[in-house]
Amino acid sequence: MPAQRAAIHGFAIGCLGAPRRLLQLALVEHPHDAYLRYQLGKDPEVRGLFDAAAVHYTAAYGRMKPQAAWRHDLVLRLLFSLKKTGSFEQAVNLADAEMPHWQHSPDFFFTLGDLFLDWAARAPERAGALRRAARSLRSKLE
Repeated sequence: MPAQRAAIHGFAIGCLGAPRRLLQLALVEHPHDAYLRYQLGKDPEVRGLFDAAAVHYTAAYGRMKPQAAWRHDLVLRLLFSLKKTGSFEQAVNLADAEMPHWQHSPDFFFTLGDLFLDWAARAPERAGALRRAARSLRSKLE
């Protein structure tokens, strides 16, 4: 499968949106392949179909190996997609579980801050609690 994976990845980079059919066919042959699910999530994400992206990313997250080279990118994309669908609590739970792995990732903390900001904007009554959570997070970084 590594040669197929490289070909799919190269095709995905070169033709945004076009590899969906190829990925879907590959998924029929390998229904539990986390990397294929991860790649399949990118197309709907780029098209603003965050519910569909979150479904693929969640499936990939549940099946990926902890040491997967693409884990960081998947976590960020899943957090973003969950935020866009309004699944804030699920996103915060994911961030909490992943935080030990990404203590030195500015991208992770930027994405988490963006999540808190959107959640506060959509639910102003939670702004105080989110502000306290952000302060707590900042203290961990200092």
